[in-house]
Amino acid sequence: RTLKLLDHVDLIHAEYHKRISTGLLNTVLKEAMVLNAPPTRKGRVVKVNYCSQVSAAPPKFVIFCNHPELLHFSYIRYIENKFREAFGFEGCPLTFVVNKKGD
Repeated sequence: RTLKLLDHVDLIHAEYHKRISTGLLNTVLKEAMVLNAPPTRKGRVVKVNYCSQVSAAPPKFVIFCNHPELLHFSYIRYIENKFREAFGFEGCPLTFVVNKKGD
């Protein structure tokens, strides 16, 4: 039992320090957006430009779009779930920051 626990701790530690390339992140992001497009609000369309991992331990991602204030937390959670499906990050908190492109 103790060895299984230590193996699990090692796995989570590796996931916590994992780095994903921007190109791979954007491929998964585009696929997620094809399946479920970002919501529109008051006739304004949110265009997500790209995503980048800015740090590991804990993993932190920055999403750049044209109207960050319109990107609802539920859509960010959807993107988080797609990233977890594609890359794992088992047992790790993922942090997302949404910025306007050019900031």
